[in-house]
Parts: sequence; C-alpha cells; structure tokens
Amino acid sequence: MNGNYGNDTYDYIVIGGGSSGCIIAGRLAEEGGHSVLLIEAGEAAENNPETFTDNGFQISFANDALLHDRLTIKQAACGDQEIFVGSGRGMGGSGSINGMVYTRGDKHDYAQWPQGWQWDDNLPFFKKLEDRLGIQTKEPTVLTEKILGAAEMTGFMRKNELNDGELCGYFGYNTLNNVNGRRSSYVAFLKESNSQNIRVETEAKLEKVNFKGKRAVSISYKQNGISHAAECNKEVIFCAGTLETPKLLMLSGLGPADQLAKFGIPIVQDIPSIGRNLQDHTCVNILFKGKKNADFFHPQIYGFDRMNRHTDLPEGQADVCFTSVASKITIKAAALRLAPFEILSGKARFGGLARSLLRVAIQFVFRLPLISAPLDKAYGLVVIFGKPFSRGTVSLASNNHEDTAIIDPAYYSDPRDLQTMTNGVLRMMEISKQPQLMDWGNTVMSSGADAEDLEKLHEYIFKNTMTCYHYVGTCSMGDGDDYPVDTELRLKGTENIRIGDASTIPVVPVSATNAPTMMLAYRAAELILQN
Repeated sequence: MNGNYGNDTYDYIVIGGGSSGCIIAGRLAEEGGHSVLLIEAGEAAENNPETFTDNGFQISFANDALLHDRLTIKQAACGDQEIFVGSGRGMGGSGSINGMVYTRGDKHDYAQWPQGWQWDDNLPFFKKLEDRLGIQTKEPTVLTEKILGAAEMTGFMRKNELNDGELCGYFGYNTLNNVNGRRSSYVAFLKESNSQNIRVETEAKLEKVNFKGKRAVSISYKQNGISHAAECNKEVIFCAGTLETPKLLMLSGLGPADQLAKFGIPIVQDIPSIGRNLQDHTCVNILFKGKKNADFFHPQIYGFDRMNRHTDLPEGQADVCFTSVASKITIKAAALRLAPFEILSGKARFGGLARSLLRVAIQFVFRLPLISAPLDKAYGLVVIFGKPFSRGTVSLASNNHEDTAIIDPAYYSDPRDLQTMTNGVLRMMEISKQPQLMDWGNTVMSSGADAEDLEKLHEYIFKNTMTCYHYVGTCSMGDGDDYPVDTELRLKGTENIRIGDASTIPVVPVSATNAPTMMLAYRAAELILQN
C-alpha cells in the first residue's frame, strides 16, 4: 500500500475511502495489478484507534474527526425538526464507527433492484465478502434472552439465521463483523493488503473532476491547503457516500442543469436525477429502566415484521426492524454529539469553545452517581422504519466543495410512513409489557412513548426520530431514464465515471445497509476487473 510513482498518473482514481471505496481500491490494486489512487477527505484510521476495536463505536460518535456534521432542513412532516444526518469520515468511513451490524437483507428487497441484482445474483458476492471480513454472532445474555422471549409472546418466531433472506416475522441474533476486533472494509481490504499498487491520500478533498468532452482525464483536490492534480488512464470511481457523491458530481458539472447554472458551474452533462430518490431509515428509541444493570453492549438482536398492511409492498416483506441497545452508552454518545445542535445556535453548533465546554459539562454530568447509576440499568427498545415511501433530495448550497449540501430526506412526507412507524412503536410497547421484561424491569423512562392518545404519540415520534445513517438512492442504478447509473454502475452520459457506493442502491433494504453496500462495492470491483 502507498506505492510510490514517478508521476501522478493512475489507472483508476477512487474518490472516498469508506466502506465501498476501500473494497474497490483494494481489489483493483491487489487482484488486478492496477495502479490506484484513493483520496479520502478524513484522517488515517490509525489516528483514531477506536476504529479498530469492537466497542469503539461507544466513543467514536463523539469524535469530530470521524463524523461529518450535518443537519437536514426543517422536516415539515416530522414536527419541523432539523435532524442530525452525520456519516463516517476517515478510512473505513461509516464502517469504522458503526455498530457493526451485518445483515444481507431480505429476498424481497432485491426483487425491487434491477435484473442482475436480485438475491440469487448477489448471494455469491455476499459469501465472498464474508470470507474476507469474518462475521459472527455475540453470545446471548440474560436480558437479550428476555427480550427475545417477550417478542415471541407477541407473535414473533425465533430464528438463529438472519442472513438467509427470509426475515419477516422473525427475531434472533444477528451477525456482526467483529472477529478479532472491528473488521471494517479498510482493515480487510487495505490495511491487511501487501499491494504496492495503491496510493492512499488522506485529508484530501476533491474539488472537481476534469473532463475532455465526456471523458474524465484528471482530478483536482486539496490536501492541507495545497492544490494537487492526478491524471486518470481508465476510470474515476465515486465512493464518497450517498450524501457526498451527488454533491461532488454536481461540482464537477454532472447533475441537474438548473442547479449547475445557478452556481456558475460549467455543465459537462445534464443529469436531472442526480441527488434525487434519497431514502433513509428513521428510528425511535424507547428507554426503560430495569431492576439490574443492562448486560449487553452491542446491537446483537434484531427482529423484522410487517407493521402496515395498507401499502403495496409484497406479501412477506417486512417494513420495520426491532432491536435493542444498552442505553447508558447510546445516551452519552448521543448527548455529546447532538446536544450542541439542541442547545447552541449558528456556527457554535459545529465547533468552537462553546461546543467544547458543553461537552466537558456533559462528561461531568455522566460521571455523577445520581445520573450514572440509574443509566446503568437503562436499556432501549428501538423501532427502525425499514421501507419508507418518502423520497428526499440532496442539492447544492454553493459551488464551494467545503460547503455541506442541502439535505432534505422528507421524513414521513408520505403519510404511510408515519402510520408504519406508529404501528412499530405500539408493537414495541406491547413487547415491553410481556412477563419476561416485567420480571427484568420495564419502567418507561421515555415520557410520551406510552401515550394512548394518537396525537401525543405522534409528538413523541417526531421529537425522538433519528436517522439510522442508512442513506441510499441519490445516484440510483436502473435501466430507465429516471436512473442516472446503469446496471454496471456506470454514470450515464459519461465515458469513464463509475459509482460504487450506497448512492446507487435504488430501493433501501429493510435491514442495516452496510453489508449490502459492501457487497455492491465487491461486485463493482468484479465488473471492472472483468472488463
């Protein structure tokens, strides 16, 4: 890795060193013998050792070096909330800081993807990916067993295998990619690689791709305030993520002509659908206090079911996920990251002395026995809305690559989505009232979660809706004109731009998206190597 070249010309240039970029760059260099330049806006993973441990997610959420800070615009159908929509930065991306949940998804999910990307098409690549990553389940604990037992009392069936593509109606132990520590794609495909064909440049921000006609010939990027250029012989591959890739494409002249013209960006190709079709999983956490300390720390159990029969999803398609977390960890991490956005205003929310002092105060509060002891007994039952009908957008705020895009997920803008989430919360409250959790302790700590009045319950949902960081769809692949990317992940209207990240996923799977994203990247590399 970090091969030395006499010039700045490469076969392939990969934009973004996240979950997908590490796989594509690693495979092209190692298996194909190609020269590869990978640029990543964030830091080297080695600067943040928590990215290598399986419990590092407990502290990484509050590390500014590891997360893009972003807010949505006000969400009109979600109580006018501005919602935090961060994503991982640094080598490994979100895969270096997430909860390591590894789920392939449901067979029905892939029936909504283009031909050639169905469950049976993808399964061999999931298996190859898993051989490289290493996945496993966590050992059961007393509390996880009680939650599973309570779920069975409400109609769930217990299942030991949640990667067989049949999820609806089942609850069980999900796999995590944490064999011998966190197994991010960076660890599995780059850190452990001996390839000398790849050069990795961190803290390197793409300014734009340069074109000759419709062919990308070079990139311009900035690193430590210094401008650089690199030439490309074959392809430029975008892997910057669902919220960054469309912005970077537009800054390079690829996107809706009206947006490009608005900011004086020369148009290389008018692609109206870039930045559209944004989808995300929202989640609502309901806190409970037990009689003893919570005895698990990872999101190691998952359930899936259909909560809204008044939609056109196929029979057997789950639309909601149910999971559980140890709340002391998640509450503290969320407070450190999100409290500045709730309490401060303007630029102070994103950095500076006030934000630092607020975080010091939060750390102090969580060390107080009066706060710490009750939270040791807290656990969260989490409802994740897995199949939204709402569709949002990512659009430019300016022609400056340093500026965050305008992000509008349009949460609950389709009324069916709020109904589904509401039904999911009601189901989770039913689970909490079963004898197993009554025995453990099930005092509701979340004011409003047990409201019987529907309007008040909706208020609770709006105030407590968070992203699950499962953004997809802003550069969707498909066969029709509405899809900017073809089924070989090539950007239509260009000669040698390919996109290999979650932005190409046309319809979000019901489960966590990191595994499908890595599978897609593995296949992207396969497509390139075959050519």
